[in-house]
Amino acid sequence: MGLIGRNETCYCGSGKKYKKCCLKYDEKQLNKGIIPKPANEAFDIARTSHNIQAGIRELALAQLEQIIIWLSKKHVQPHLIQVNSKDLYELSQTDDMVEHYLHINREVLLAQGSPNMHLELQLIRERAETFPSLTKNERTLIRTIAEANIGEFLLLGDAHTADYSAMKILTEFCYEAIKEGIPDRENLISAILYVDSDGENNEKLVNWELGYVDDDEPVDTIWIEWEALDELNDEYRKYAHSLHGLEEDSKDELATAMYLEKTLPYKSKNHISYRGLIMTYTSILERELKKLIESKEGSIPEDWMMKKINDYILKHPLTYLENVNNLYEQLENIRRIRNKAAHGEKIDYEDFEIVKDLLIDQQLMEFISWAKVELEDLEVDSKLTD
Repeated sequence: MGLIGRNETCYCGSGKKYKKCCLKYDEKQLNKGIIPKPANEAFDIARTSHNIQAGIRELALAQLEQIIIWLSKKHVQPHLIQVNSKDLYELSQTDDMVEHYLHINREVLLAQGSPNMHLELQLIRERAETFPSLTKNERTLIRTIAEANIGEFLLLGDAHTADYSAMKILTEFCYEAIKEGIPDRENLISAILYVDSDGENNEKLVNWELGYVDDDEPVDTIWIEWEALDELNDEYRKYAHSLHGLEEDSKDELATAMYLEKTLPYKSKNHISYRGLIMTYTSILERELKKLIESKEGSIPEDWMMKKINDYILKHPLTYLENVNNLYEQLENIRRIRNKAAHGEKIDYEDFEIVKDLLIDQQLMEFISWAKVELEDLEVDSKLTD
């Protein structure tokens, strides 16, 4: 073990001599030539700008920056985000941050095969006890963001994708706020994030505001409010993840339709013609049902429109779409409303509500997305087994 002092007090804090405590375990690990990537495998790969051996605060900033680095990659590896988020959550929750900090550094040193680990860990302990640590407010914020990142995966449906863009914004906010410093003069209870787009459906954090309360009892979780400066992009982002099985054109048009609807004055809803929105929604529906049937059958005639599509669904129930009650009757009603719109007739609010209720409230678009994803997965599995 080279320069390690066998008779010195063990770095783990047990009070025992190193040779009677962690020496055997460390020798065993090093003699294996390990490099089993520990829970912190990401540190070896992306190399943050923070030195994790320079104190607890630097460790937190390094792991936050690590998450941002991984979320910025074209192909995100979810387990690396989860690993770092779990470490941050445990750091924010532990009663002894120094011991947790030492555990993380010990795992990293083991992975690196450090021959002087004992001496390094003693120095790292001294730094942890003297260098800047984390305030209570900072720990609460870290816990909030770590929980959000972990929860994103736990609550993810089979046919959904994680909202990596939102995770990146939240983590960037946490990183910048911790880097700037959040004192404990008052209890942090909320934050407003101002988010804009870059014109290519990518989001960027523009600014943030922190909310405090003069109270003796700190909160368990910070309330995060998302203020989208580009509302159209915000609508697109929602559908890009919840309805990712749809065609890109459909997601663009759906986001546009939802955004336009928000701009209409509700008080004047009975004086508005919804013909344009009806044509958009029903065109999306027709396109997606045709794509779904094509995926199942291989191909269908180009001239298929709503009537033939509806008749097919009546005779050939489709996976997930069976969850919608009286689907054929509702689709026929939608076809009737679309025909009115196509012939230039005024579409009132009641007709518009019928269409939107089926597509959005009864989750027909979501079921179509799920069905398309399932068929695509079956096609991929089939090719792999051939």
